[in-house]
Amino acid sequence: MKIGSEKTFGAGYNVLPVWKKRLDAKTLVTTPNSDVIYAMSYLDLGKDGPMVFEAPPELQGILLDFWQRPIPGPTIGGNAFFGDVGLPGPDGGRGGKFLILPPGYDRPIPDGYFVYRSGTNNVFVFLRSFYQDPSNLTPAVALMEAAKIYPLGGQATAKPMQYPDASGVPVNMLPISDASAFDQLKVLVDSEGSDLAGPDWLGMLASLGIVKGQPFNPDAATRAIFDKAAKTAYRTSRVIGFEDIVSGRNLRVYPDRRWPIRSPTARRRIPADRLISRGSEPQETISISIRASGSLPTTTRSAQE
Repeated sequence: MKIGSEKTFGAGYNVLPVWKKRLDAKTLVTTPNSDVIYAMSYLDLGKDGPMVFEAPPELQGILLDFWQRPIPGPTIGGNAFFGDVGLPGPDGGRGGKFLILPPGYDRPIPDGYFVYRSGTNNVFVFLRSFYQDPSNLTPAVALMEAAKIYPLGGQATAKPMQYPDASGVPVNMLPISDASAFDQLKVLVDSEGSDLAGPDWLGMLASLGIVKGQPFNPDAATRAIFDKAAKTAYRTSRVIGFEDIVSGRNLRVYPDRRWPIRSPTARRRIPADRLISRGSEPQETISISIRASGSLPTTTRSAQE
């Protein structure tokens, strides 16, 4: 999502694309809705340091790290907040200043902020505003354009905010389906280091030649393998869909888009024994088995949160 957004709208903590006429089919992104006004931004705390997000009143949003885990926030009145800002957040929809800290930040923290400590340097800011009349989106858009993002202690010298209109603009924010996916993994490892994952997963990436601070120059044969791997992952992902044609049956509902039919008898099973915790920071490893009748394939996928 970050790569597609920044390629189209520009990069930087001050760039907040807003779908000012609602989200439409020109935006290629997973699980979108068209009944709210969206804004999405991407921060790099390793590059820019702690960031302040100023939320206007009546906003609804969430702050996520790059595993899409809600970032732990303050505990107020016995209620612990995770990721939420605005209406479901500690400000209760009244607006306020949210301070997003990078991993391991141990410097003094000034008063007057709702403090959120991210597990990764990279952060996803995901916002919604709501309209009362679909023929008048101006108030909801104006609310988004009142949001501000700037470095801690650097408001006076911060880059001016930009709110490009993302509605009707062709932008591909879907998973990457060629070998450049591995190049982007290298960029992510360089910006995160050990904050990205544990030694097991970093070791797995190292076996592919992806190591923080070291060159990543796969030869032509290896890059061809990476390309096939990325295409296979994209094609078989449940997020994107099944194969277009299975056992001679075309599963596409529309000839010009990738939304195949799903079997009405598909079942989902999450084994309870796959839930685990590591140390003091709870994590879950969930194995999801999806079985479909007839000629549709069986797909198994795991996700770590």
